[in-house]
Amino acid sequence: MKKYPGSSNDFLKLWLFTLAIIGSVFAYGQSLFLGLISEDWIHVFFAKLSADGDLDFLVQNFTGPWLQTSRIGYFYRPAIEVSFLIEAMISRHLFSLTDSTQSQVHSWLFHLSNCLIHALTSYMVGILAFQLAGWAKATKPAVAAMIATILFAVNPLAQETVVWITCRCDGLMSLFSLLSISTYLNYLKTSRGKYLSLTYFMLALLSKETALILPMVMLFLYVVAPKSQKLHFKQSFLVQFLLADLIFALIRGYLLGYRSSYTVSSLSFPQSLFDSMGYILAPFNHARYPDSLLLFLPIIAY
Repeated sequence: MKKYPGSSNDFLKLWLFTLAIIGSVFAYGQSLFLGLISEDWIHVFFAKLSADGDLDFLVQNFTGPWLQTSRIGYFYRPAIEVSFLIEAMISRHLFSLTDSTQSQVHSWLFHLSNCLIHALTSYMVGILAFQLAGWAKATKPAVAAMIATILFAVNPLAQETVVWITCRCDGLMSLFSLLSISTYLNYLKTSRGKYLSLTYFMLALLSKETALILPMVMLFLYVVAPKSQKLHFKQSFLVQFLLADLIFALIRGYLLGYRSSYTVSSLSFPQSLFDSMGYILAPFNHARYPDSLLLFLPIIAY
């Protein structure tokens, strides 16, 4: 198969994967020895019930809001509970998860999954860096990919995503989003992987609502690409992504009663829509910035 700028080889992929594993273990390996914190115990407990055949809780996550014991808001993230169920089924064969106390002892399996998800995300950061460096005709795209991989793997800002089991939503959303973008870039050159990219996008949406901005990221890549390396923009493909956005937003709104993400108060449909999109596009704690002018500081940083 003919190689094109930004297409990786198996040797580079092996190097990137090795760097991702080493960096993740170095930075977050100790998380395997932590117990369950915050909402972790309740997710593990219900995952155990689902593994035992009681699927009511799992079904509720597909037909209603994602469980939040802190009751700070309404979210729709059923893919996270599916991942917990898979681990609970593995645990069921390896250990005897009979109650929440014993699940505390074997919580390392859930932490291990978070660490592996972070490693895979770091690997995909490197793959995407290599692809984009190839498009820009960089002199050493492989070096750029390795640097991006290791920097992301040891990034201290990923601490909450890796250490807090419940925060897996960020890790899975990032992983599926990167897979979607990378597959999309391959599709622009080979015309293959169109529906695979859409599948990754839908999995990202089911992991965390922030993935709604992914079509804008793809459009941004087209806008900022050098003129000499302008990506072949496929309008029909972007339309399909935007249509998936709209369908997901409508289904999510219907199942959650058109409630805003970060408030338990009931708002009208237009209010909840604009409020939710505001938090998705500017994911900051607004309560810390009573003066709206101060919001420009974190937005600029973002």
